[in-house]
Amino acid sequence: VLREQGRLNEAETLYEETLTAQDALFGRDSAGALGTATGLAETWRLQGRPAAAEAAMADVLPKMVTVQGEDHPETLVAMLVFARTLVDQGRVAEGRDIAVTVFEKAARTLGSHHSVTVEAQNMAGD
Repeated sequence: VLREQGRLNEAETLYEETLTAQDALFGRDSAGALGTATGLAETWRLQGRPAAAEAAMADVLPKMVTVQGEDHPETLVAMLVFARTLVDQGRVAEGRDIAVTVFEKAARTLGSHHSVTVEAQNMAGD
């Protein structure tokens, strides 16, 4: 909610505090912690810190695939965060390639009208 309200610094602090607690309670590679790390990376991206977001997602994505599976909705969201981060850095082709993959997986697993599917389709340029 804070991110959607443009309160990015507050969102960043809350994500960091939550991630610290989840790490202590469940471990850094728990599904919840990985989801929180994705939210933190998206916040950094929105703050204009794409290098930090990319580094976080490079760490999170392989773990998310292992923990949740490559077709899990949260994994697909994480892939979109990574794709947006690449596009923000001018790496449009790489971002679009990931968006195409997300679109294909999301259409199959979530349906054609799901928000993840629609966003991926828009990013992919279809």
